[in-house]
Amino acid sequence: MDIRSLRYFIAVYEERSLSSAAKRCFVAQPSISTTVAQLEDDLATKLFVRHSKGVSPTDSGTQLYPHACKMVNDLTSIKSLFIDSPAPLALSIS
Repeated sequence: MDIRSLRYFIAVYEERSLSSAAKRCFVAQPSISTTVAQLEDDLATKLFVRHSKGVSPTDSGTQLYPHACKMVNDLTSIKSLFIDSPAPLALSIS
């Protein structure tokens, strides 16, 4: 399991569609499908029920979602600690 697989999982969960998640993540749909299947294998549980109109999360998918969001948000916060941002410019209006 890696952060990319969690990001893809979140996109599928929120979009309720593999193809929409792929568009959102700027990847091909097979990449999303393969990554979600690998995540399901890693966790030894089904995360989504696939059907003709998209996907629906299983109970396991619903349980994973808040944890995945927290992990992705925490990683983003950690990265932002070390990104050099320009010093704010002073602005005065006369």
